[in-house]
Amino acid sequence: MRILPPILIAMLALVAARSPAQDAQGVTPDAVKPEGAATEFVGPPAPLPDAALPATATPAVEPEPAAAQPAAAPAAPPVGAASTVEKSEALSTQTPKPASVPTGEAESPPIGILARDVFERGVEARVWQSVIAASVVGSDVTIARFGHLQNADDPAPDDATRFQLGGVTAAYTGILLADLAATGKVRLSDPVSAFLPAGAGCADARVCAITLAELASGRSGLPALPANLFPRDPRDALRDYDEAELLAFLATYRPAQWPAGSGDSLLADGLLGWALGRAHGGGYATALRERVLVPLGLASTEGDDTSLAPGHAGGVAVGPLHYGALAGAGGLRSNARDQLALLKAMLRPDSTPLRNALLLARQPHDDDAARGLGWRLSFVDAGGQSWPIVWQRGESGGHASFIGFRADRQQGLVLLAGSAADVSRFGLAMLAGQGVPAAPFAGPATATAALADYTGMYAFEPGREVVIRSRDGALSAQVAGQLAVPLIAGGEDAFATADASIQIMFERGEKRRVDALRWTERGINVPARRLSDRAPQVERTAYPVDATQLAAQCGEYADAGLVARLSCTNGNVYFQLTGSAARAMIAYAPDRFATADGEIELRVARDASGSPSALVLNLLGRELALPRVVATVPNGAEPAGKPVERDAKSHKSDR
Repeated sequence: MRILPPILIAMLALVAARSPAQDAQGVTPDAVKPEGAATEFVGPPAPLPDAALPATATPAVEPEPAAAQPAAAPAAPPVGAASTVEKSEALSTQTPKPASVPTGEAESPPIGILARDVFERGVEARVWQSVIAASVVGSDVTIARFGHLQNADDPAPDDATRFQLGGVTAAYTGILLADLAATGKVRLSDPVSAFLPAGAGCADARVCAITLAELASGRSGLPALPANLFPRDPRDALRDYDEAELLAFLATYRPAQWPAGSGDSLLADGLLGWALGRAHGGGYATALRERVLVPLGLASTEGDDTSLAPGHAGGVAVGPLHYGALAGAGGLRSNARDQLALLKAMLRPDSTPLRNALLLARQPHDDDAARGLGWRLSFVDAGGQSWPIVWQRGESGGHASFIGFRADRQQGLVLLAGSAADVSRFGLAMLAGQGVPAAPFAGPATATAALADYTGMYAFEPGREVVIRSRDGALSAQVAGQLAVPLIAGGEDAFATADASIQIMFERGEKRRVDALRWTERGINVPARRLSDRAPQVERTAYPVDATQLAAQCGEYADAGLVARLSCTNGNVYFQLTGSAARAMIAYAPDRFATADGEIELRVARDASGSPSALVLNLLGRELALPRVVATVPNGAEPAGKPVERDAKSHKSDR
């Protein structure tokens, strides 16, 4: 079980999946996990792999296949939804088969009628605000546009509209590494320590020994996020994370147990970009521009917000995200034209000045042949042979992206969406020639019933519960061992998280009373019966705490990649986990604190001398003890993550 900071649900889907999304029969796009997804089905996705609580067994309930169509009834389509398709460079309806396509294999353009229908329906149902799909097949380019940039009278996006690339940035960082390695500027085997400034170091020698190739191919073993990430504004959590904080993380990070195997890590991708910026000189943005963007003619690919399409999460407008010192993980913005140009270069590297780098970046660099340098590899059977689909995906600041190509068929595909709803499974299916999946959950919509109809405790099985709460006109869901995640109405009795990775359909029985729910995550439906119509909550009476005693309790508590900060400000107490928003706490007994709604309970443990030694975090009955580090937040200081005022367009509490 992992702890989930809900900021990540709303802000980035910070961490991309490392699963190769393949099986013996070829690509299986539905197996691709959303960024930030957990490694097992345990409820809300969990992007903090080092923050382990005692494991909870998967529900004994037999999972049911997810419905082929979205659980919620589609919302009314926006008036005048736009949908246009443009074919350029060649206007024939039949795409010539490249000579490299195995004999006997059927060939069809990636953006077929079925795919267009799915995107049109997705826009009508408000799954996506807008989508632009661009493909190259041989010498043919096709561009299809769907939806509106913001309002119904706005135009559809065009090939110049810029989107946040999120995790796709890692592919560019991989090419930068490949170019620096191909020209002898660095070696793939160079360790992190080779790029640290004088006087900087690592608390754990294994961290400094991580190589550039390991960072680029998901083999670093680093956590998803730096433990010292305490966002000042949860809506843009990494904006202020600078080089000093990155070096401070390296100087203090000492995992109790080194993680085995590979895994997604925004931290690893960002650390790689930072190291390459130092190797080249001038920082990551300068290195990428001079070594990759200018040589490939990608004039619209940068880290600025100029001409950026409006972003949406669950249909609600949200602002762009910025990545600070970790820009190499997700900071780029670009348009369809530039992404097509990149794919053409990857398909025909001999025609570019970066031939060696492009070939090196797309080759496997892990034992499972699932990762290149910044790229993912999935395999599909064609003509009795296994062929790679080389791809990358991202979700960031209300945008979603996918780029991928098949060299055997000289096919490339770009999907850019103005909403944070995954598009990678569609891209993989289209490149693999498989059936296009149905559009995901639609939302938001006005809840069709009083929220009190849904609140209470539900059980997947005995001892495996989920609590639904209503607060400030919105629902949230909390599974034992995790922080609560906000839910958005998507239709009659249907709700979802902002990134649509979790969908909840409430079911009614006699007299139209809600008596069960179905939790859908990663293509699996799990039912849960309702135990009570009220969320468990103990009424707390504020307990007066001496200011000196309170100051002694406040500070930082840490365990491997997870840090908890207890902040004291003018007698008020705030609790903040790595990557999450600060939460106001109530002292209700000596050494005990809780949130007003019962989501979090804290207990300060003391050593033999009576000094605070650990903070015991309780989330619906599951506990995690975090040892005391040092009181780094002085009494009276403003907590970095103190809750911020939200504008009317932002519902979030949180690549």
